[in-house]
Amino acid sequence: MAGFRVGQPVAALLNDFGRGPRAGGYAEVAVAHVTMATALPEDADLARVAAVLVNGVTAWIALHHLARLRVTDDVLVLGAELTGGRGVDVVVDPVGGQLRTLAFDRLAAFGRLVVPGNASGQDEPVSGDAAWLGTRQLIGFSLGGVAHLLPDQISAATTAVVDLLRRDVLREPAPVILPPDQVADAHRALEDRSAPAKTVLAIHGR
Repeated sequence: MAGFRVGQPVAALLNDFGRGPRAGGYAEVAVAHVTMATALPEDADLARVAAVLVNGVTAWIALHHLARLRVTDDVLVLGAELTGGRGVDVVVDPVGGQLRTLAFDRLAAFGRLVVPGNASGQDEPVSGDAAWLGTRQLIGFSLGGVAHLLPDQISAATTAVVDLLRRDVLREPAPVILPPDQVADAHRALEDRSAPAKTVLAIHGR
């Protein structure tokens, strides 16, 4: 395969829903499209890469391509930020619900609300008139839904995130690593919201 060699360590996104029902990585062997994979250094921390890749690529595309982030922009990731009443320039909202409506109302003129998910399951309506009169933008983003349509952007973002990890620019918490026989415990922790920031299942001790 062009750009890769047999036995080379790689990282791959496996939520490529547009290419069929085989998306997912709960297995010892997984298949990924070449545009969803990137080469890794031989000494790469595989657990750290696995923990950050999906969210990292989502954030990279959301901020670079959709929100068109500038160095002067104020960014709110569903928290609190003081802007002297001007409003924030970019909101990234993977949660949804009432916070989404509140965040949209607090956007500055030309502000962008990027929606990469809806963890709350509550789809609160956003007013078209509020978008018009406030000159605000609502931008949806489903990484798995568009990966097959934007292969070049996905590939570039995957490579960029791995490079940020290699250079230790990303300082995310270390993931908790569990063997596959503890997957039920991991799911219970997710359901009762006691899970750590990231959990990685290690196959064959890697």
